Amino acid sequence: MGITLTIVGGFVIISVIAVIGDIITKTARSRPSADQTAAAASLNLLSDRVEILERQMAERESRLTQLEGEVAFTTKLLEDKHR
Repeated sequence: MGITLTIVGGFVIISVIAVIGDIITKTARSRPSADQTAAAASLNLLSDRVEILERQMAERESRLTQLEGEVAFTTKLLEDKHR
């Protein structure tokens, strides 16, 4: 009977240690580290910068399209005047 209690007690102790180790590991993995928060902050900054650059590019494209239209109109006027 004593051997049975010793074996069962050993299994219980090993199981408790395994469960505690698992809990500690999961809590350590779920906590964001300083590197992760810094990476998230720099990712947000880069995302904002990309949006600003995309807006600038769209503005420049619209100005270029407007200039192309004005040049085409001027060319047409010059051709009509030359004839």
